[in-house]
Formats: sequence, structure tokens, C-alpha cells
Amino acid sequence: MPDGPGSMEPAYWVRPEERRRGIASQAVHAVTLWAHNALDTARIWLEINPRNEPSLHLAQRVGYHFERRLPRHCRDWSPENAQHDSWHDCLIWSHLSERVPVLTDQDHS
Repeated sequence: MPDGPGSMEPAYWVRPEERRRGIASQAVHAVTLWAHNALDTARIWLEINPRNEPSLHLAQRVGYHFERRLPRHCRDWSPENAQHDSWHDCLIWSHLSERVPVLTDQDHS
């Protein structure tokens, strides 16, 4: 999802039974490198629910930096009725092309 020229937002989700194995960290890291190097993307950002501790740790682990909090920016979908959807704050974490980290095996544990 482009946020303007040279910017994009990847999204990820891991099945509950596959979590805590480093899959998301490896995937976000690989997509980050690919977007910076192959697509020449200067800024990549993640929108993270402040209550999503695993995603907050992932962002830090792969070299993203906290940018800002957007009040009531992200939607909590109601499967029964869209009129019952609610909105929550989102934390924006970004990765700039000059901050390309190298992950080690220890980072995936």
C-alpha cells in the first residue's frame, strides 16, 4: 500500500500454531531488504495495534523505529455487522533505506 512515492506498508499474519518460530521476523526482514534494494523504496512502515506486543517486538528486532501514534486510525472489524466495527489507535513504525539491519540466528528466537 503506497503512502506516496518511495514508501510502502507490508502486512503480515502468522497462524497461531506457527507463531514464536521467527517466521514473521524473517519474512518482514526479507521484504524490507527486497523493497529497499530491488524496488528502491526509501521508507517502509508498519501500522501496529498498541496492544500487539509480538508485533511491537518484531518491529524493533528487524530495525524499525517508532514514528508516531495515530489516534483511532485502525479498524477492528466486526464479522456480524460493519456498523459494529470499532477503531483503535495505531503505532507507526518505519524503516528507512539507510537502516538495513542484518538478522542473526539469535534474533529469531
